[in-house]
Amino acid sequence: MEDRDIYRVFEQIKPTHAQEEAILDRLCSEERTRRPMKRMRKTIAVLVAAALLLMTCAFTIVTGLDQRLLDFLGGTPEEEPLLSRAAVPVEASATEQGITMEIKQVLADPYSVLFLLEFTAPEHVALDQDSCTFGTTYYNLINDAGESLTRTSYSYHWYPVDQENPTDNRLEMICLVTSSENTVVANAGEEHDYESLLTEQNITEMFFSVRAALSEPRQGAAEDDARWMTWQCSFPFSFQDTGWQVSVPAASLTLGGNEVHVTGIYLSPLTLNLQLQGIDRDMYDAVQHTSGGWLDQIVLRDREGTVVPFDQADSFPGADFLRGTATLTICLADIQDPAACQGGTLTICGQTISLGELAPVG
Repeated sequence: MEDRDIYRVFEQIKPTHAQEEAILDRLCSEERTRRPMKRMRKTIAVLVAAALLLMTCAFTIVTGLDQRLLDFLGGTPEEEPLLSRAAVPVEASATEQGITMEIKQVLADPYSVLFLLEFTAPEHVALDQDSCTFGTTYYNLINDAGESLTRTSYSYHWYPVDQENPTDNRLEMICLVTSSENTVVANAGEEHDYESLLTEQNITEMFFSVRAALSEPRQGAAEDDARWMTWQCSFPFSFQDTGWQVSVPAASLTLGGNEVHVTGIYLSPLTLNLQLQGIDRDMYDAVQHTSGGWLDQIVLRDREGTVVPFDQADSFPGADFLRGTATLTICLADIQDPAACQGGTLTICGQTISLGELAPVG
C-alpha cells in the first residue's frame, strides 16, 4: 500500500495522533506479512476498509467469520455478513506423533467447504508450507439419525495462511473441498443404505480426516512411518445455507443438435452450481475439449450486466453418463452477493438464461 493511499484515508477520516499511530501499526504489520495465497485479492481495499473499521469499532474487529478466511477470500468487512451466517466455529483437535491439528472454523455451502486449521509441532520442529505435503483429505457429514453421509466425487486444495514467523513450530492452513453434487449416500447399515440430497438431511455432525507427510523424517522412526501422519476428528456441525436458487429452471440448451435441460441453478457467495439433464459422453466431451473447457463456456452476469469472475483452478465439473447428467460446480473468484444476480443472466455454450426467478433457498 502506497503512503499516498494511507494519507488519503487519513484526510477523509481525520484521526487523532494516537489513532493514526495505531492504524499505521496495524497496516504496516499487514504489509510485512508474506502473502503467497492464490486467492488473495483487493489488498488495498481490504486494508483501507480495515483502517476505517478500526476507527469505528475502537480498534477491535468483531466478526462471525474468522479474519483469516475473509482475507483468503479477498473479502472486505462490508462483505463479511454475506458469509458469517454460514461460518461455524469449531473446537476439535487430534494429535499424531506429537503434532496437533486444530480445526478452528468451517465455512460451507452444499458444494464447497472451507476448513481453517492450525498445526502445532513440538518446540524443536519447524513447520511451514514447504515442510508438509497434504495428501488424502475427506469429510463425512452425519445426520440426526447417526448415519454417515458420503459423497462420491470431490476435489480438495490446500493453501497456507500468511505467517509472521514461517520458521516456528506452527502452521496455519486453509483446505477447500469442492463437490460436483448435492447427492450423498447414507450408510444406514447392511442393505439399508440409501441415496438422497444433502439438503434433505438434518446435519448434526462432521467427520474430517487428512493425511500429510513431513519433508524431513522424524527422529527415531522408520522413514516411511516418519513421513506420513493421519489426523481424524468429529465435531458438531449444521449447515446454514446462504445460497439462492432457481427452483424449477424453465430452460433448455441445444448441444450437438440435442436438447439438454437445465434442472438446477444454485448460487451462493462462494459457489455457482449447475445441473444438466439429458447429456451423454460425446456431448460433454465436445464442450470439455474446447479451449478452456466447460468453464470458458459459462458466463454469469449480475443485473447490471457485470461479469462475475470464476476461480477456474478450484472449480469442479463432472458428469454421470449412466444417468445422463452433468454437474458443474464453479468456485467464484470473489465473494458475490447472490441478490445482485437476481435479474441477471447465465450464458451456457452461447445460450442465455434469465435469472429473474433467482430466490433465497428455502
